[in-house]
Amino acid sequence: MWPLTSTLPDTCFILAPRAPKLMGPGQFSWHEITPQWPGLNIYQRLSDELISRVHIFAHENNLRLNDIDVIGFSQGAVMAYALTILYPELIGKAAALAGFLPQNWMHDLALTNLHNRQFFISHGIKDDIVPVNKAHQTAQWLREHGAEVLFCESNTGHKINNDCLKKMGKFFH
Repeated sequence: MWPLTSTLPDTCFILAPRAPKLMGPGQFSWHEITPQWPGLNIYQRLSDELISRVHIFAHENNLRLNDIDVIGFSQGAVMAYALTILYPELIGKAAALAGFLPQNWMHDLALTNLHNRQFFISHGIKDDIVPVNKAHQTAQWLREHGAEVLFCESNTGHKINNDCLKKMGKFFH
């Protein structure tokens, strides 16, 4: 995630928590990988734990949490969506890179109002891990629920290209 911070404003304090589950050498996950994506209740628990860790870190380091913006890549993008939707009073802007909002959550979140929520979505049209149509479905759902969405599509796979990286930086300025 650190290379993604190069375009962020110098005034940002960056905290990059790692997902808790070790999946392999240098590979971490927010939850067990199963054929069915976990329900929103699992991400509610994960979000609660992460927000608690952030508050503890801020308290221990005498930091004021005025506004938190989040960035997530792949499964981390799902976490960024969860945090932004479940903690609208705490999370400002969100960038979701090569990720999606799980279809099984959309029904549970049907009454969600995302007015004044801002999302940056970056996705590669050649992504063979998370198909780009999932990102388009997510953007459509977010817009239908009042969010502002900036979508950057690139001719890449499961990554973010330089053009979208620069646009993400402008999104957070």
